Amino acid sequence: MTDWSKKTILRNDALVQYILQTSAFPKEHEQLKELREASAQKYKELSVMNVPADEAQFLSMLLKLINAKKTLEVGVFTGYSLLATALALPQDGKGEEGSFDFIFVDAYKSDYLKFHELTLKLVKIGGIIAYDNTLWYGSVAESEKEVTEDLIKRSVMNVPADEGQFLSMLLKMMNAKKTIEIGVFTGYSLLTTALALPEDGKIIAIDPDKEAYEVGLPFIKKAGIEHKINFIPSDAFLVLNDLINSGEEGTFDFIFVDASKNDYLKFHELTVKLVKIGGIIAYDNTLFMGSVGKSEEEIKEEPMRQLRNSVMEFNSFISADPLPRVESSLLSIGDGLTLCRQAVSSLNHKSLIVQPSVLEYILEKNAYPKEHEQLKKLREVTAEKYEKKSIMNVPADEAQLLSMLLKVMNAKKTMEIGVFTGYSLLATALALPQDAQITAIDLDKEAYETGLPFIKEAGVDHKINFINSDAFLVLDDLINGGDDEGKFDFIFVDAQKKDYKKFHEQVLKLVKVGGIIAYDNTLWFGSVGYEEEKDWMPEFVWKSREFVLQFNSFLATDPRIESSLLSIGDGLTLCKRLY
Repeated sequence: MTDWSKKTILRNDALVQYILQTSAFPKEHEQLKELREASAQKYKELSVMNVPADEAQFLSMLLKLINAKKTLEVGVFTGYSLLATALALPQDGKGEEGSFDFIFVDAYKSDYLKFHELTLKLVKIGGIIAYDNTLWYGSVAESEKEVTEDLIKRSVMNVPADEGQFLSMLLKMMNAKKTIEIGVFTGYSLLTTALALPEDGKIIAIDPDKEAYEVGLPFIKKAGIEHKINFIPSDAFLVLNDLINSGEEGTFDFIFVDASKNDYLKFHELTVKLVKIGGIIAYDNTLFMGSVGKSEEEIKEEPMRQLRNSVMEFNSFISADPLPRVESSLLSIGDGLTLCRQAVSSLNHKSLIVQPSVLEYILEKNAYPKEHEQLKKLREVTAEKYEKKSIMNVPADEAQLLSMLLKVMNAKKTMEIGVFTGYSLLATALALPQDAQITAIDLDKEAYETGLPFIKEAGVDHKINFINSDAFLVLDDLINGGDDEGKFDFIFVDAQKKDYKKFHEQVLKLVKVGGIIAYDNTLWFGSVGYEEEKDWMPEFVWKSREFVLQFNSFLATDPRIESSLLSIGDGLTLCKRLY
């Protein structure tokens, strides 16, 4: 019998609580939580008129995926879904015919047909209308048909048709073109994906079971979409590692994982590298036949218990991803589908800002509009040539700060240790007066010459003395020469972290009293905040972490300087020489 006090069609309360406690509540905005609690206190059982937290979480992700700015909500109640929508929209999002990106309807069900005729005129082509409560507490299936026969008719290893339909819509909404499928079986979800992608879409499909794939191949061929699929009968870990090593990181729009549940955590560490920022990783069977909502004692079979524990561990990890790298939503469709939107990759850009929209706001609204044309060109060329290594340059917002700092100081004589392609060097040169001098030191002349045309085009190359040498030798020469001690207004250090303390002793002699030394990367991809190594940390990050920790501790107690560690970029420590 239908329980009208609960807005869910799941089979038990434990499963509902698992989804909420594991996925929805941990990432629920503070004001959403307070509104939910206040609604429950005031309206009691009627509070179910608000959408549940996991649904709001999904709607939020959906709005971001379609880049919605103009929306309409029909049926507000106390405003839980309204607040979730507002939080998901950009600052200029608002809510005429054919102009709405997204319309959410949660009103009288008897009026849904009438609403549909009206909202269909208002929503733009390609836009979304979402109707809530369309299973109406599960009462639409009140006759309680037996599902066993249906399970026999189709293999549960393929995704069910409703899940396939949802994935198809999602792929179209994302305008996905490049995807991966891990775990193919006979290819129902693969065929669904291929049908949803454009003609030039590409799918890498991986499964060691070629025989099962060949069962579905005739239907794939008949559908005329075989050209989109590259089927690889191999171990998925080998294929994913090959893709990463061949430079495919951050290039995939969508990755679907339906493989061994024991390996989901391992898969996640690889797929999160391959999917682009804003892309989606979808993990199937994350409710695992409802077993996640049961106690361990209720599950008699040991293999089932082990798999259930693996799924629970994976769900908990996704919910509490330490960076966090993904925004997630666990859907009770099929056997549970967890969507992970790649929110940010800690090693794809130099920023410690958790919320990507904040970083995007800083860059798009403040840094990029004021970025010099040659800085912009240099940034783009560096990203194209060096790809992930381009993060060796300072980010635009940090360069903007350094530029302002140099002007405030009226700096004229500066030094840069560690140049790479010269983004910070060009920003410095543009900020200094015409008669300024910059000593720029780096062993990598080739990288410097990548940026040199832009430096020349900006008309500031006369300010720069580039020295292609070991920095310690150059610093020793400057100190021993006697003419440069205490003469530099500003020194920027972005070199080997293990050498920072040695650099400090030398540059402190060269900077004037009252001058500034700036050390880059002093939060080192956020690793300084962890007591032990994490799985997501590349070896080079953890290896240098201890040097950064020691250096920061040293600066904090150095009486010769006044220091400030800023959480801009990857951490920037400014040191003012006191004597």
